[in-house]
Parts: sequence; C-alpha cells; structure tokens
Amino acid sequence: MSLITPCLWFAADAGEAAELYTRIFPDGATLSTTRYGEGMPLPAGTPLLIELTIGGQRFQLLNGGPMYRPTPSISFFVQLASAEAAQPVYDALSAGGKVMMPLGAWPWSPCYAWVEDRFGVSWQLIVGEGDVGTAAIVPCFMFSGAQHGRAAEAMALWTGLFPGAEVGPVEPYGEGEGPAGTIKHGRFRLGGQGFVAMDAQGEHGFSFTEGVSLAVRCA
Repeated sequence: MSLITPCLWFAADAGEAAELYTRIFPDGATLSTTRYGEGMPLPAGTPLLIELTIGGQRFQLLNGGPMYRPTPSISFFVQLASAEAAQPVYDALSAGGKVMMPLGAWPWSPCYAWVEDRFGVSWQLIVGEGDVGTAAIVPCFMFSGAQHGRAAEAMALWTGLFPGAEVGPVEPYGEGEGPAGTIKHGRFRLGGQGFVAMDAQGEHGFSFTEGVSLAVRCA
C-alpha cells in the first residue's frame, strides 16, 4: 500500500468523478466506498469517501461540501504511451473543463497537454518518459504567488521527514529565466513514490488549498 495518497475534495460529485477516472485512465478500479448515513450533511447513501486506483496511483475522493475546490497548484502528470492513447483521455478530461495548454508538440514533449477537468482537478498529459520518471501518474506541486521560490525548500523539508526519500534531478531556472535559486522542474521521492515540484513565474491567481491534500499512512 502506498505511503502517500492524494485526496481530492468534491462538493457532492465524487461518484461521478470516480466513474470518469476509472473509465478513462489505465488500470482504473474502485477499491472501496464509504457512504453518508442518516442525519449527516449530505443525503444518506451519498458517497462520503471513495478509494480508487488509476495508472498504479491510489486516490481518495471525498465529498465534503462546497467549502474547497482543487487548484492547479497541485496537478497530476499522466504518462501515456502514444498520442493516440492521449487523445481520448484529453477529450474526456477537457469536456466541460478548461484547456490550459492544448494537446500537441511542446519543447519538452512531442505530445503534451494541461487540462483542468469539470471537477476542477488539473492533469498534465505527457507522451513518453518526459521529465517525470517512470510512474504512470505523478503529483506535481507548483509554487506560485506568495509561495513562489519555495519549491527547493519544500523538497528539502519533505525528504527529511519521510523514509525512502531523495531529491533529484533538479533543473533550476537559467540566467534571465527567473530569480536565482528557483526551480524550473525538480523531481523527488517520498516513501519510494515519485513527485514533481516547480516554481511558477508570474502571478497565477491561485495557491494551495484543502481541495487537494495528501493522506499519509502512519505505521
């Protein structure tokens, strides 16, 4: 079982999201569903917490009401085998959502896209090994606004707390690209799981929220 599991917050449509994700991503399956009972904030029988796996990555989907929404500060790299495999995933995620970077050739990949699905969850689709390692789905932390410039600090802190942790490789911004010491793309591992961190230049109007959190399994 994974040490760290991403938890996605939904108003009341976690079940709809789970159906979409397990249908369009490789090796998708629902593992368990806990439901609301009588006298609870959402109608009895509504999913409270859904645990699923897609692309070898476990997720928790939580129906918690409208207080929080995911933001692109935490997105998920999805490695796909070909442009043909990426297209239907891109189409399904972008339907009713927001295309941040359209599917096509980019300097870092022959086929890449960044989309926010209709539930507000951000996905970066990439064909080939790219820069994210070998896992099919990898969480990515983007430090912007008040958090800009803290990617290296975060990687150092987190890898000092968890077993099976290491930083690298890390690509800093070059001269003229951004402030010295800021990170263009950094990989790190926690508990043997891969993650990505980066500092985003400019003001993007969002930051980290409870909309995407990380559940840590304690022995």
